[in-house]
Amino acid sequence: MITIYSEQPRYHTILVPLDGSALGELALPVAEALARKADARLVLVRSVWQPEARQLDPVQAQFEDLQAVRVYLTDIAQRLGEQGLLVTRAFPTLPPAQSILSEIESHQADLVVMSTHGRTGLGRWIFGSVAEAVLARSPVPVWLVRGLGRRPPDLFEAAHPRILVPLDGSPFGEAALPHAKALARLLDATLVLLHVVPAPSSPEKEEAATETPPLSEHLADDTAAMTYLVVWAERLRLEGVRVETMVLPGPTSDTIIQASQVSHIDLIVMGTHGRTGLPRVVLGSVALEVVRRGALPMVLVRPSDLVYPERLSENEEASR
Repeated sequence: MITIYSEQPRYHTILVPLDGSALGELALPVAEALARKADARLVLVRSVWQPEARQLDPVQAQFEDLQAVRVYLTDIAQRLGEQGLLVTRAFPTLPPAQSILSEIESHQADLVVMSTHGRTGLGRWIFGSVAEAVLARSPVPVWLVRGLGRRPPDLFEAAHPRILVPLDGSPFGEAALPHAKALARLLDATLVLLHVVPAPSSPEKEEAATETPPLSEHLADDTAAMTYLVVWAERLRLEGVRVETMVLPGPTSDTIIQASQVSHIDLIVMGTHGRTGLPRVVLGSVALEVVRRGALPMVLVRPSDLVYPERLSENEEASR
């Protein structure tokens, strides 16, 4: 089955969460480069959040933090503005993940670009858990910039970057295709469509049989999978996009990571889906494994009709 998408994503507003650290700021070169190519404005966001339990005078502490955050974001905004970019600042007084989600809505952002690692002023690692919380709830794609691996600007310096798009035959996976196509055009990149066929007796195959939507069951063998990818590839080529296809056996997350290495991939764009036993939406297990174990930048896309707008409670966020 081929899902039809009528709208071409456009990136008019790019949200950039920051935490004041050099690692958090790794997102800035990527956001700058994207803003130039897409003629987009940047929204710099830094949370001003002081849990009362941790402060003798939380009001005074928050006021002092707000002043420091204003100076920090103003300095960055002025530097980017001098380079010809349109930049807006935001300093919400909410927990980090909730702040990001709130600003996505307030500014009608089309894309979030953020680092997967960073530190707060308290020296506590936050951007791993915050990134996952945002990914689990964001109504727009999230571009994850790694603290390790290739230097972020390399993707934009390559003559013809290569974008890997894992597909499983479901609407969840296909939700990434419009954004992959849009980014391929922006970056003059080649899309590499990948389907992984798990081994017949693997635990992953048995789990997929109960959790994967029925739509993807027809991709259980190499021939069906290749036929599916070829149909998508031909359609994308008709729209002027360079496309390659791959069908590989093995554990899905491991194979995606290995394929990205041997095929000289610069960026991974993939859809996410799934729930835990908790009453909140989370990343699909495969996407989460690639996020946690991979080294390449990634763009994670959630299907718009499956976006759940619930936000973290203050207690849940403060516990992270």
